[in-house]
Amino acid sequence: MKDTENQEPCTIAGPTCSPADVLKSDYPFPKMDVGDLMVTPNIGAYSYTLATNFNSVTRPEIVVVDSSKVELLKSEAIGDLAPAMMEIDLVD
Repeated sequence: MKDTENQEPCTIAGPTCSPADVLKSDYPFPKMDVGDLMVTPNIGAYSYTLATNFNSVTRPEIVVVDSSKVELLKSEAIGDLAPAMMEIDLVD
């Protein structure tokens, strides 16, 4: 991130609608487009082991990157959450 000319202040936040989900506000960050990825190693509660399905948000993907390849090891779709949601007993 040495190219300060192409940076703009950004808010970096998680996928939920909670104000507690904001990691950093007004952080100088390179300009991005929809669909661009941001890699965040060592991100605490956003890591897979601490992730939950709060607000029906899927857990993060597990991706291995080395010098010769990128491999997706684990991914969760919203449909994967449906069976757990169906088990909720509603009382009349």
